[in-house]
Amino acid sequence: MAAGFDLRETAATSEETEKAMKFLLIDFTSQMLGLNLFALLILWFPFRYGELWAWSALWFYPVMFAWHYFHYAKGTKFSMIQIIYCVLSAVALILTYSNFN
Repeated sequence: MAAGFDLRETAATSEETEKAMKFLLIDFTSQMLGLNLFALLILWFPFRYGELWAWSALWFYPVMFAWHYFHYAKGTKFSMIQIIYCVLSAVALILTYSNFN
């Protein structure tokens, strides 16, 4: 219901739609796992050792959350989460900037 409509109801409209929805869920899950592993590797090694490129690369997250808010989530139940994540990730990066000079 985060997108404003019932995905289960949509998936139940036909067998083909249900297969497509399952595929998209598996695809989305694998993309999220891969992206989170990538972020973990950046955070675990170069960011912890104060490498500026890692700090710069992590600006991907506040930009991504802002993009999602403006292009996908605006006006949905999920919009406040996008704003909170955007602000928290940007503040965290700003607060850690002094470690990278």
